[in-house]
Amino acid sequence: MNSRETSQELLVLPVRSGEQGLYVVLTDLKGWGSANAHRENAHHDVHAVVPSSDKGLSYLRLATQIYSKLVVYGQPRLNVVIYRREDMAAQKSVEEQLSKPQRNCVPSRNDDFEAIALVGSEGYAFGDGSPDFYDKYAVVAVGGTFDRLHAGHRLLLTAAAWASRETLRIGMTTDSMLQNKKHKHLIASVADRSRAAKEFALQVKPGLPKIVISELTDAAGPSANDGSIEAIVVSSETARGARRINDVRQSAGLNRMVIIEVDVLDTQGQKLSSTGLRAEEIVKPHGSEA
Repeated sequence: MNSRETSQELLVLPVRSGEQGLYVVLTDLKGWGSANAHRENAHHDVHAVVPSSDKGLSYLRLATQIYSKLVVYGQPRLNVVIYRREDMAAQKSVEEQLSKPQRNCVPSRNDDFEAIALVGSEGYAFGDGSPDFYDKYAVVAVGGTFDRLHAGHRLLLTAAAWASRETLRIGMTTDSMLQNKKHKHLIASVADRSRAAKEFALQVKPGLPKIVISELTDAAGPSANDGSIEAIVVSSETARGARRINDVRQSAGLNRMVIIEVDVLDTQGQKLSSTGLRAEEIVKPHGSEA
């Protein structure tokens, strides 16, 4: 395959029950990493993941585990899209592939717990104590730089797309907020970063009615004064900032947003940051052989 061609493939992750909840076998994610490591544009391919069963599954916990493993396996930029059963009808190609026998659907006998994620059936608690948040909020906000779209970004955008029923608002940092970033001259343009984030969100949830990109000149952005925003997706590292924004909103007579807080990826010591990815491009120019 030409290094600039893109492809789409589906991986069905085996799910099994255990005394402590549900287990999802992630071993086959390693195959994607090794098979695509040599390809310059591999992170543009669409790698669709769907669990063989989703009864009692905490999808956000599953997403956190999958994106963590991609970093551990050395493929932080691989374009992995996690499909929920609610969204699969909008993806004809996925439906067609699911109708065929899937080699990864058989129950796994793998007892290597490094390769198995305990998902747990209890889910997360989101604001009002509910275990899930799919399609729950009319307008959801998420923000970031989203440069060199990587596993951490994909987790945030995945959670935000799942939560949005009508509108997803993506705040994109602009030059005024990036002055202290290392290798800032390598940061992609607002237009390119916005396009990548929007394309991925639509891959996650093809039926999402509306995506609005807002350019951020400060950390709060529209979330501080837009009364239509019902929820905001943040990492555990930035949740404090979201609570401060809620205080500002409350002082202005606006509703407090529900804060959907996703865990920091468990990368087992592997560093993950856009800054690091930019630094790698300086050491090894784009397109050169490893």
